[in-house]
Amino acid sequence: MYLGPMEVIIVASTGLLYLWPVWRICRKAGFPGAIGLLALVPFANIGLLLFLAFAEWPATRHAKPIDRDPDF
Repeated sequence: MYLGPMEVIIVASTGLLYLWPVWRICRKAGFPGAIGLLALVPFANIGLLLFLAFAEWPATRHAKPIDRDPDF
């Protein structure tokens, strides 16, 4: 099956629009942005989501604890 130039542009731009926020989320969490590439691999994207949800983020290790109001 041959993809024309327009289809290649659409597929590449859709992939980049999907990958860019995942890359930034990984970077803001303190992980290498390159692990965001797992979002493009079937079933590995689910593993990445679970990893980001339950792993201790390096970016929050050194963060100062939030002073919460005990009455709230």
